[in-house]
Amino acid sequence: MKEGETVYLEHQGASIVVRIGSERVEAAAVALEPEGPGALDVVSVGSSDVRTYTGGLEAVPKRGGAGMTLINLVPIEDYVASVVGSEYGLDDIEGAKAMAVVARTYALNALQQQRPLVDSDRSQVYLGLQRATAATRLAAAATAGEVLTWNGSMIDAVYSASNGGRTASNESIWATSALPYLTSRKDPFDAQVSPHASWQFEIDEKRMEQTISNTFGIETQTIRVDARAPDGRVTRILLKGNQGSKTISGSAFRAALARSFGAMSVKSTYFEMKEKRRRYVFKGQGFGHGVGLSQWGAHGMARAGHSYQDILAFYYRDTQLAQFSPETLPSEVYLVALEETTRPLSSWTSEETGIPGSTSVSDPGTESVDAPAGISSDNKARSRSSEKKPAEGDVWAGKPDALKTAR
Repeated sequence: MKEGETVYLEHQGASIVVRIGSERVEAAAVALEPEGPGALDVVSVGSSDVRTYTGGLEAVPKRGGAGMTLINLVPIEDYVASVVGSEYGLDDIEGAKAMAVVARTYALNALQQQRPLVDSDRSQVYLGLQRATAATRLAAAATAGEVLTWNGSMIDAVYSASNGGRTASNESIWATSALPYLTSRKDPFDAQVSPHASWQFEIDEKRMEQTISNTFGIETQTIRVDARAPDGRVTRILLKGNQGSKTISGSAFRAALARSFGAMSVKSTYFEMKEKRRRYVFKGQGFGHGVGLSQWGAHGMARAGHSYQDILAFYYRDTQLAQFSPETLPSEVYLVALEETTRPLSSWTSEETGIPGSTSVSDPGTESVDAPAGISSDNKARSRSSEKKPAEGDVWAGKPDALKTAR
């Protein structure tokens, strides 16, 4: 694509329709890239929001025929700089460097395991070129190629906004096999600086019971904490009603309340719950699942003078820093499925950005890929609205067949 050229993409059945001026091309999939160094601006028709991407874009029909998916083939360090800018909103360089290593490890491990990598908080928030600031580019460059490993393999580099003073183990949150580098430990750094170190939430008794009844298919009259992990997180909730009882996981309980009352209601499974005056009262600590790195804790460690290596060693026990070998993945550029492109992105000229060859893509109907499989991360230092959770999903494992190159 030439600088300033606009391409319109539209999904029709099993095809992608490309319009460039008066020309129209229909293909099973489409690949777009700037002519020479540059960037691509994605704009949703009828809106004015902006998102800009380095690398190239591919458009493919979503499985099942319901919309299209855009894939960004982005250089890894551009991706890392953007994720740090999107995920870590705190003003310290050592914490940002730690976040860069974690973001890189998380992404490359997902791709190596052939799990989908998407741009929302179901994987990691990736908002394109605009979030890659001078500070986040410095964090990416200072740690370029570094990943965390255990026994020679990249780790599941999960993280959360705040652990409330104690990290959680992966088994207590997701009931998965214990990972030695994701064990529970006290975290004084999080407790000292996090605005989520303690919180309280109250909800009308009948309102909460109705919400839980609707979500879990049992008429609920009583809700009780039934089990806790050694790290203090609630692992099991007992629901009782006239027609029997049911147990659900603490994570499922928290997710149901977050969907109904917002992520700032019950911020974690690290809570005490009591009934008082026909209300349920929650008193808790932390924001997110609490496994792995705490973003607020990393900030606290950086402020206390610790290096990014210290931060990583604290949150991921007995792991090693290693240089990533690109031969273990099929390409030198990395695939990120863009879920958020219904929010428009206007183009930047080369004079405004210093990037020659900026072009724009208008996308009237992109839909997201399915949720990623496996453990994923959890934000945020900026108190964003949802938690990343394990979920079933399709695998994106490389370029689609029959690509057509837009002019």
